[in-house]
Amino acid sequence: MRRLIMMNVRQLIVVAGVCVAAACSGSPTDPSSGGPGGSGGNGGCGGGGGFTLTCPQVVGTGTRAQGTLTGTINGAPWTADCIAILVTSPTIISIGGSDLATGTTYQTLGFAGDKVVGTQTIGPLSGLNATLIQGSSGWSASLAQGSGSLVLTSVTNNSATGTFSFSMPPVAGSPATGTKNVSGSFNLTF
Repeated sequence: MRRLIMMNVRQLIVVAGVCVAAACSGSPTDPSSGGPGGSGGNGGCGGGGGFTLTCPQVVGTGTRAQGTLTGTINGAPWTADCIAILVTSPTIISIGGSDLATGTTYQTLGFAGDKVVGTQTIGPLSGLNATLIQGSSGWSASLAQGSGSLVLTSVTNNSATGTFSFSMPPVAGSPATGTKNVSGSFNLTF
């Protein structure tokens, strides 16, 4: 079960990355789009210059969610603009989001756990895990490192509400440094 949840959060990080890639890929033939072939805009990301970031309706293998995913990362406010949900079994839910339009470092946060109301804590009997990506740097909380909890106050086949809190050391082999303390809440429909 833990292996399945770890695969889900990795898939969700990829799904959330698709949000960023799709939103940051202006038209290669429209010079005002700021995309790879364009000279205007902002080089493909960040808004401005007539280029608008959007989240695709279909997000890889996940479902685009509506609602809010907000919190703090080391005390700084963070809001996801593109949010995806991945439910790969009746009992596992993965949530991920990226700060496409409001962010400057394009952070992607993903976490996965059991799809049940209540409190889950990272530990030997839990598959709860989380990953934070900022550029090429990554931090994670799992059984192997870090700590954290997920509280699902409500979860149905098409909605999830709750809070999260993770202490995430750098991923081995990543240029990341220091621990990231991430906490927040979500109220989503999908």
